[in-house]
Amino acid sequence: MINLGGIFLKTRNSLIEIKKSLILSGETFKPPLRHFSKKNIDEIIGASDVREDIKKNEKIQLFSLNIPPRIYLELDNILRDLGNQTLDLIKSYISIEGGFVVSSYPQSKIDQNKLDSEATMGYSLFKTADKCAWLLKKMHVNSILLECVDKFQFINKVDSNIFSIEIGKGRQKLGLLRLIIPRYCKKITTVLEEARKYEINPENLNLEKMFTELIF
Repeated sequence: MINLGGIFLKTRNSLIEIKKSLILSGETFKPPLRHFSKKNIDEIIGASDVREDIKKNEKIQLFSLNIPPRIYLELDNILRDLGNQTLDLIKSYISIEGGFVVSSYPQSKIDQNKLDSEATMGYSLFKTADKCAWLLKKMHVNSILLECVDKFQFINKVDSNIFSIEIGKGRQKLGLLRLIIPRYCKKITTVLEEARKYEINPENLNLEKMFTELIF
């Protein structure tokens, strides 16, 4: 049998002796760490590239989610309908698990790159709040209301995803929004539940067939 207590005491005494030796030596010891700037990191990564003129695309394309265009159209119509009934709407979006945006409104006025970052943060915020609520009170979070300087943001659970809407302060009454938003959340949930029918089943993936198609 091993006496762990004895090992820990021996280790502690050894560390104390090492500390004394370092202090009495009068020397300043610093770990041999090296700082890399973004330029240095890019140069290191670039040196390992085996192909030239590589175009990187880090955005998730919607078609890769295997959801029919009809589903996206239905989600867009729901957000458009809600937007037409809401005063001072800034933006709204639906993001699936992981924070990937599948629908947003108004699309013409939204910076898509910025929206992707906000959606990921919003999804993480909602999931963190849900975990905290469960740990503290054994309950789940269905909605979050954020009050900012000049706007309100509602983050609502729709199926296992989130729906977020930002509205400027002033003309729109919060009481009316609390009545309108849940009704549209139900519509969004219904569409997203239908979209689950089109999820790829890993058991049906034929890797050999996929590789053959890629090669030929």
